[in-house]
Amino acid sequence: MPRRRAGQARPLADLLAELGERSDMRYGRRRLDTTQAIEGALQAVLGKNAAARCQPAGYIGTTAILACRSNASAQIVAMHLPQIMDDVRRRVDHADVQELRLTVVPDYWTDS
Repeated sequence: MPRRRAGQARPLADLLAELGERSDMRYGRRRLDTTQAIEGALQAVLGKNAAARCQPAGYIGTTAILACRSNASAQIVAMHLPQIMDDVRRRVDHADVQELRLTVVPDYWTDS
């Protein structure tokens, strides 16, 4: 059985505050905020059904990669990229993402 650490138990709020000060945690939080902003912008600009066919799949530097289910979905999103980027910039105050890049990945989704 592993040994217990010595010392007093610390309040969870203090531990979370310490984690919030770490630079890697702040960066992760910014990426999460950006991802949520992209998802929200897709729904706001394209509508719920069209946005369900394309979702954030990753980041390369300041470029967000959007995985689309089909070529048709990617073309629909491509026509609206300026509006989507404007909506993302309105939703988040930091400029982590400068560009959206589309890729078609039909295997990314599981059919249910």
